[in-house]
Amino acid sequence: MNDYNKQAENFLTSTNSTLTTTFREIKTEPGTSIADDRFTECKARLAFDFTIKRGERSTSGTYTGSIRDCYEILVGEAYPANMTLHTEALHQSNALLLDRQTARRVKKGTSSKDLPHPRPYDILSCLQKYEVDADVDAFAAEYGYRDTDTPIKEILRIHAACLAEYSGLLSLYNDAEMAMLQEIN
Repeated sequence: MNDYNKQAENFLTSTNSTLTTTFREIKTEPGTSIADDRFTECKARLAFDFTIKRGERSTSGTYTGSIRDCYEILVGEAYPANMTLHTEALHQSNALLLDRQTARRVKKGTSSKDLPHPRPYDILSCLQKYEVDADVDAFAAEYGYRDTDTPIKEILRIHAACLAEYSGLLSLYNDAEMAMLQEIN
């Protein structure tokens, strides 16, 4: 166990918290499917539902892993160090990703040993651990959305999700514990 994972495990232990994960789905780019011939690039990610519980209180969300992890799990080999999303080798390897046996094996709710679940560090390091401004305009400016062409509907969705995630953590942890959680990054 590396120092990052140890730090996350220590946080959960010291706060008497538990973290559980359940496989949710393989997320792909819009308009593609893992079992569809149109799926021509490895942009799939494994998504897991997670719950952090402390006593009777809990918060939950969805963690989406990396393209690299998904590739290694579905293809069954290490992600090539020099591979980019657009290389010919990647396109050739998608034949393995299209294997319908794999697509059937990996279904919602699966807790298969073939699917390594995210480590506590993976999830805890990605959480919204810092206060989120309630004002959408201030949020958009702080996170750089003011200078993008991101639709306002999407900014509102992201803002609401950040507020909810932060509020969920505040329902579990006091200021000192939130400071410890912020150190996991």
